Amino acid sequence: MWKKKSIFWRLPYWKDLEVRHCIDLMHVEKNVYESLMGLLLNPGITKDGLNARRDLQDMGVRPELHPVTTESGRVYLPSACYTLSKDEKMNLLTCLSGIKIPSSYSSRISRFVSLQDLKLVGMKSHDCHVLITQLLPVAIRNILLSKVRHTIMRLCSFFHAISQKIIDPEGLDELQAEIVRTLCHLEMYFPPTFFDIMVHLPMHLVRQTKCCGPAFMTQMYPCERYMGILKGFVWNRSHPEGSIIESYTSEEVIDFCVDYMSETSSIGLPRSHHEGRLDGVGTVGRKIVRMDRKVYDKAHFTVLTHMTEVVPYVDEHLGFLRHENPGRSDSWIRKKHMSSFNEWFKNRIANEQNLSSETLNWLSQGPEWSAITWRGYDINGYTFHMIKQDSKCTVQNSGLRIEASTDDGGHHDQYYGRVEQILELDYLKFKVPLFRCRWVDLRNVKVNTKGFTIVNLANNAYKDEPFVLAKQVVQIFYILDPCNKKLHVVREGKRRIVGLNNIIDQDDYNQHVHGIAQEIPLEEEEAEDDV
Repeated sequence: MWKKKSIFWRLPYWKDLEVRHCIDLMHVEKNVYESLMGLLLNPGITKDGLNARRDLQDMGVRPELHPVTTESGRVYLPSACYTLSKDEKMNLLTCLSGIKIPSSYSSRISRFVSLQDLKLVGMKSHDCHVLITQLLPVAIRNILLSKVRHTIMRLCSFFHAISQKIIDPEGLDELQAEIVRTLCHLEMYFPPTFFDIMVHLPMHLVRQTKCCGPAFMTQMYPCERYMGILKGFVWNRSHPEGSIIESYTSEEVIDFCVDYMSETSSIGLPRSHHEGRLDGVGTVGRKIVRMDRKVYDKAHFTVLTHMTEVVPYVDEHLGFLRHENPGRSDSWIRKKHMSSFNEWFKNRIANEQNLSSETLNWLSQGPEWSAITWRGYDINGYTFHMIKQDSKCTVQNSGLRIEASTDDGGHHDQYYGRVEQILELDYLKFKVPLFRCRWVDLRNVKVNTKGFTIVNLANNAYKDEPFVLAKQVVQIFYILDPCNKKLHVVREGKRRIVGLNNIIDQDDYNQHVHGIAQEIPLEEEEAEDDV
C-alpha cells in the first residue's frame, strides 16, 4: 500500500532510533480538548452529528442513540449520556467565566466564554492546556453523569501528569495502564467518531517519555515563541530573509557587548522584567508605615524562628522553658515561647563571647520600627498581591500555601491562606520580606476521593501567627466550587521560573529558594525619598 520510502532511511542510524518522530504534546492536548468540548457543548462543529448517529445505526450498536424519524418526516437525535442541557452548559461556562487566575498563568478565561452562544471561542494552544489540566475538572464537578464525569477527569489528570517537568520513572507504567483504562471507558460512552488519531496518540506519550524524557523537552512551545520573534524581525516584506539575518546579527552583537560589559550598568536599556523576581522585589504600591508593638513582636518572632542560624537557640529556649516549668502543657510552653523568645534571644546573643556570625548580632537587635509595605511583590518566581489589590484586578495573586511541621515527629501539614499585608522588615544590613496572611482553618480543609482540595475561606484561624516568610510560600489560586458556593477548590499556581538569576535547573532553584540566606540586601537609599 505504501509506494514511497522516506529519505531519512538513508541515514545509517535511522533504523536504530527508538523514537523517529516525537509526538507534540501541545497539539495533542489542543485537538483532544477541542474534540471534547465540541462534543459537550455541541457548538455546531461536533463529533456527534446526524452522520455519526447513522454510522451507529449502520453498525448496529447503541440502538438508544439511533436517529428517530417522526411521522412528519423530521429527524431528531436522542440525548446521550454526554449530552448537556442548556442549564448545564450555562453552569459550565459561568464557572469558567468567573475564574480569576494568577498573573502570567494563561490568557484571561472570561474573554473566551460566550454565554449568548454557549461556546468557547478564540483559545490558543496554551489556553487549551490550562483548561484541560487545571480548570475543566473543576468546572464539570456538578454536571454530567458521575461515570462520564469521572472518566473525563481521569483524562485531564493524565495530561496533567504527563506534562510535568519532573516525572518519577517508576510511576510511568501505572500511568500507561491508566490511559488505556481511560480510553476504554471513553469508548463505552462517546461515539466512535470521537476517536480519531489525535485521541489515540496519548497512548504513545508514556513510551516517548521513557525514551526522550519529560514532554517539555520536545514540545513546540519554544519553537512557536521563537517563530514569533523571527517574524518580528521582518521590516521589509519584499526581503524577509535578509531582514531576519540583519536583525539576528545585530542581536548577537548586542548580546556580546552586554556580556563583555556585564559588570557595568547599562544606560538607556530597559531593566529585565524578571530581574530580582526570585530574590524578592516590590512592584506595586510602596509605602512606609510604623508598626505597633504587637505587630512588631510577632513579625520579629517569625523572622527569628525561621532563620537557619537561629534554630539552635530556638531549641535551647524551648528546653529551658520545659526545664523551668515541668508541669506545664505544650500549648502553654508554646505561648510562653512566642511571648518571651525575642527578649531572651537578644540577651543571649549579647552575653555570648566570640560570636561567629554577624547576622545573628543584627537579628538580635531587631528591625526598625518603620517597615515598607507593598501591594504587589515578586518572589520565588511568583507575583503576589494583597487581597484588596486582587479585588481591583482581573487576576488572583493573593492565594498561597505553606508546608509546616506540626509536631516533633516530622509530620507536615499544608496550610492555605491569602495575603493581607506585605512587609519588608529593615535589619539595617539586610531586609526580610514577610506576608501577613488570613489563614484557613485546617479543620475546614478537605481532600475528596478525586484528589480535589476543598477549603472554606470564610472560616479563618491561627490569628496569633499571621506572618510567614515570603521565601517559604508557594502560590495557589481558588476556584468557587460549583457543587457548593460556600467552598473553594484549590489549584496550583504557575510553573516556577528556571533559567533566571543564575538558576539553571530545579536543584539549583530549590537550593536558592530554601537556602540559609533569607534576607534581601539593603539598597543605599533614603526612606524619605521613597515616600
